[in-house]
Amino acid sequence: EMRSQGLDPIVQEFIPGSGYGFCALHNEGEIRASFQHHRLREASYTGGAASLRESVRISELENEGLKLLQELKWHGPIMVEFRRDKRDNKFRLIEVNPRFWGSLNLAIQAGIEFPYLFYQMASKGDCEPAFEYEIGVRCKNFYWELSHLHSILKRRDLQFVGSRPSILKSSISVVWSGLSATDDYLTTDDPLPFIYALSHLHSLS
Repeated sequence: EMRSQGLDPIVQEFIPGSGYGFCALHNEGEIRASFQHHRLREASYTGGAASLRESVRISELENEGLKLLQELKWHGPIMVEFRRDKRDNKFRLIEVNPRFWGSLNLAIQAGIEFPYLFYQMASKGDCEPAFEYEIGVRCKNFYWELSHLHSILKRRDLQFVGSRPSILKSSISVVWSGLSATDDYLTTDDPLPFIYALSHLHSLS
């Protein structure tokens, strides 16, 4: 069907395990800032945008990310996504996002102000290196958390990737993250982005 529409399918091996991101800011091939996160839950139980993530620091993840970016002689912000293969515990490359990433707020909450560093680099030609951040910080996207629950309840076509999670356990976990993790959008001084996201809940149906 895709071929009849002039499209070529991309076939990619499914890697069992959980996702990780190596995020960085480079200036003409030289690294200026880096950050790592573990994707604890995603907008669908089969994958997608990270709805709940935690800041981590893993030397093997850093090595894999830097090896690729040094080869590219990268300039600007970037996030390299991996999955940690539970069969041998190695990091497998999934994709490269040559832009600011969806879970950017986690890096900011943990102590790496990527947008400000990029602004400094653009306006002054460079920025101060930033590599130290708090480990164990968690951040969520409430809309994507609800999307995750929706995928368990409604997406009957996705069972080929593995067993469906328990809706009860997942719901309890989402409620707990709602109480304990910082939200991407919800702030007391600017609540409108969070309200806007809630206004689109109907699109999950």
